[in-house]
Amino acid sequence: PVWKNESWGSLELSFASMFGLHGESSGADPVGAAVNGLNRNQNWAIRHYAHLYYAPGGPAKGLWVRGEGAYIKDRNAPSNVIDLTGIDPNAPAAGVSFQTVGNTFSSSGFYTSLGYKFSDSPHCIPSWLKPFELAARYDVFENVQVTDLINPAHTDNFKTEIWTAGVNYYIKGQNAKLQLNYNAVNEPRGDSAARDFHQVRNNNWIVNFSVWF
Repeated sequence: PVWKNESWGSLELSFASMFGLHGESSGADPVGAAVNGLNRNQNWAIRHYAHLYYAPGGPAKGLWVRGEGAYIKDRNAPSNVIDLTGIDPNAPAAGVSFQTVGNTFSSSGFYTSLGYKFSDSPHCIPSWLKPFELAARYDVFENVQVTDLINPAHTDNFKTEIWTAGVNYYIKGQNAKLQLNYNAVNEPRGDSAARDFHQVRNNNWIVNFSVWF
């Protein structure tokens, strides 16, 4: 927490990092001469996360905004990234369509959300409306990974986007709420005929009941 008062509202900031070396016990050839459970070349892995939450005070009380971001740099284990070209020279057999020994790569994403909780509003509102909260959210992450069309050791990222609109209902006198969300999902479409991804209708409704202590 940075501050919390009636005039300026509440502000929270956080940051976290994870880093370390892994794969140091693997052999020089993690595919042809794999060590059981260690078939990944040595590399330095990094993960950074950041978070922000702000709820204003005064006449805007009840409104809130929240966001988180992530940056990841790492190396995938063999056969975890699809090779759409099938040209990987390190493939142990013809027709293998997965990356064998990949280079390190980075991936990132974030979400931001906005909401209004009527029970915290300083304005005069009907009592039946106070248990409700309106919320919206945007997510984006580079979660689709395929090999590069020229260099199969290089990993290319494609992003998925999700737009969410939701309504929360807080059960009076209980640490519980009902949630109804609709997610509109935009999947990556690729960038060429060789990477023209199949599109799936992933839009969905989510109904959730949560209890906290």
